[in-house]
Amino acid sequence: MANRRAAFTLIEAVVATALLGIGVSAAVGALAQLTRAEATLNDRVALHRLAQERLDEFLATSDSDATNLDGGFEDRGRPTWSWSAEVVPTGVENLEEVTVTATDAFGATVTARTARYRPPTTSNTGTGIGVAAAPQLGKRR
Repeated sequence: MANRRAAFTLIEAVVATALLGIGVSAAVGALAQLTRAEATLNDRVALHRLAQERLDEFLATSDSDATNLDGGFEDRGRPTWSWSAEVVPTGVENLEEVTVTATDAFGATVTARTARYRPPTTSNTGTGIGVAAAPQLGKRR
């Protein structure tokens, strides 16, 4: 046996191939899980962005006066996603809390919330309350 060459035996080669296969399959599985996590995160970011955009549109167009307090994102390419809005008084005069909740197809929700000040309506007819007259500028006496 002194003449034995240093080489791999068949069993060593099979074991090495099996270990390599296990390593490669674990790496592929981890990569697939990473891809799913990235897709989920991208959807969550898109959902948050759409909720914030809807809140901005809601405030800019004063939709809270209308009965349109829910809808979908079909116009944004997300037909299975929806949103709902809620406007509640804060207890402070003329201040409301506006909340928009966006929901994806799997039931995940994101909420965008802000406070909105509504100036009181004034009238200058008959009540004595209204817009103050501008001071008259003229010559000094």
